[in-house]
This record gives sequence, C-alpha cells and structure tokens, in this order.
Amino acid sequence: MIIKEKAESLTMAYIHSYNLAMKEIRNSDFANQIAANIVFVIAKTESKTEQPMFNPFEMVLKNVMENIKTQKEEENSKEKEV
Repeated sequence: MIIKEKAESLTMAYIHSYNLAMKEIRNSDFANQIAANIVFVIAKTESKTEQPMFNPFEMVLKNVMENIKTQKEEENSKEKEV
C-alpha cells in the first residue's frame, strides 16, 4: 500500500518535472534527464527522513557511558561495604 502511494507520487513528480523542463528547454532527452534526477532526489530525501541512520559512534558512546555508570555503582557499593 505504501509502495503504491510512493510510486504514484514519484510518477506525478516525474511528469510535472518533465513537462516543466520541456516548456523551458524544449529538448526531450534533457527534460528526461532533469525529471529523472528530480525524482531521484525526492526519493532519496524521503528515504532519509523515514529511516533514521545508524550511527556507530553513538552506540559506542552509549556503551562507554553505561560502563562508566556501572563502574561508579560498583565503587559505591564497595565503599559502603568497607
């Protein structure tokens, strides 16, 4: 369902881009290239907003912070024992 909607919206974006390019430059090959690039950029931009990127640095930093917290808790529990 979502793929069908995306395909329809990208098709309409291509048609509008192609028609606009044809009005301006009157060259079908160049208008085709322009429209295809517009659709590519739109699709790429939409995919970036839908799926968050995995950041390995963020994961490493999170693990380091958790380790520091665990070490501090262990130190505090040892101090209470003594």
